[in-house]
Amino acid sequence: MPEEPVSKKTMMRGAVLISPDGRYGQVDASTYRDRAVEYGVAGPIMAYLDHIFSGHEKEDEKQADRFSANFTTMARQRRIIDQDTAVAGHFFFLPKGKFISDLLMDYVDRVSGRHGYKKMDIPLVFRREGSKATTDLTEKFMTGGGGPNGERMVGLTSGTYFRYAGDPVLFPWVAAKSPLTERDLPMRLYTPGVTLRHELGGELRGLERSVAFTLTDYHAFADPKKDLVEYLNVHAMNSEVMRMLCGDGWFLNLDVVEEFFNGNTETIVEAVKRAGVPAVAKLMEARTHYYSIQNQYRVSLSDGSSTQVANLQFDRVNGESFGVRVRREDGTAGHATIIHGAQYGRVEKVLTYLMDRAAADTKAGRPPSFPFWLSPTQVRLIGIKPEHSDYVVNNLLPRLRGAGIRVDYDNRKNKDFRKRVGNAEEDWVPYVLVVGDNEVSSGGLKVRDRKTGQVTDKNVDEFVKMLQDEQNGMPFRPLPYEEDVSKRSLMF
Repeated sequence: MPEEPVSKKTMMRGAVLISPDGRYGQVDASTYRDRAVEYGVAGPIMAYLDHIFSGHEKEDEKQADRFSANFTTMARQRRIIDQDTAVAGHFFFLPKGKFISDLLMDYVDRVSGRHGYKKMDIPLVFRREGSKATTDLTEKFMTGGGGPNGERMVGLTSGTYFRYAGDPVLFPWVAAKSPLTERDLPMRLYTPGVTLRHELGGELRGLERSVAFTLTDYHAFADPKKDLVEYLNVHAMNSEVMRMLCGDGWFLNLDVVEEFFNGNTETIVEAVKRAGVPAVAKLMEARTHYYSIQNQYRVSLSDGSSTQVANLQFDRVNGESFGVRVRREDGTAGHATIIHGAQYGRVEKVLTYLMDRAAADTKAGRPPSFPFWLSPTQVRLIGIKPEHSDYVVNNLLPRLRGAGIRVDYDNRKNKDFRKRVGNAEEDWVPYVLVVGDNEVSSGGLKVRDRKTGQVTDKNVDEFVKMLQDEQNGMPFRPLPYEEDVSKRSLMF
């Protein structure tokens, strides 16, 4: 029989606070604040520690506040998404939103490849009764969700389901190819794609879709004699993604079996030090699922709550359950350790975080924006008068486009140039170049910086170098719509 689901809350036996420099100690409701001061730990993790030691009511209130901040309204105003009654609880990615989502996926593709992951496409459906291991693995996903009968897995016909993660599709396939040799290991497989689950409620929460969402799923199959080394390698990949997305506004939550923590404290503390952010390790009496330790990479939101972006699960159970065998050159054998995870648990969560940052900026009186590399239009050109249009279209536009910059132009004759500058502000364009007689005659540029509100003088080469530095080698895609603003559909 499959294991009965176990509550983490009832299994928790204590907690350990770990500082970015590797100091650690046991904490409880009466000591965690003093320990945080001793270690110099502050910032978003403190709200999470308050949640752990003050009960769930406070966090529930924050969650309600978070989702009452209407991300969907802001995203619709920016023409990132749209909704329709025919798909209640979901949304359409409009061209701008699809563009941002694709760039986010391009980044994860790049990071995964750099860390040795092979990208694969795996089937969207599987048969639950294909094996006892598959049946046992999926048991916890059968109930407690938001489906018509409380189920979490989305079914097609009797016994056939859409995948909720890569596990029940990928593990039997790898097992059939085993034993894995030292040449195969560690086997790192990256299988991003749409995942379908009946989550509770069925409503749209933030920009996190409750049934269908995009998961950047990966699995590393490792020799159990070397699996802690691979754990640190996978952790390094997730930490790199978090630093790029969230700067220092994130922290680690570790759900870890107490025996595993005591036996591998040095490795766990090293992982925290490499991340460079604080961590709280919640110690469990025994496994609540198949993993010995789960890393949750959590980011702070503007209301004081947090949400998980990346995750990692260290699993010494499913390799044996599914028969994923390892054979070494010295003749010894074993079953693979499997490290599960996702750099984005949901791409939609990353968009929710970006919109939350924008909402916080608006509330603080700062201009909301996307990171430069994710901005659909990076530079807008505006000719003051019709006679400046030729210079904009035939000189500046091709020079900037050729330098790998997403640039468009607004030479609409029926709008004063000040209104066109205002429209660029509404579109969150990072840089606006207003072109008049002086710019045409001198070849110089007046650069309006959205973040600072300042206007500076630069020549074209200086401006291009500045933007390429700001792009900083991040993934690039061409402009997702017409360069001429006047020719765009008002729908998008």
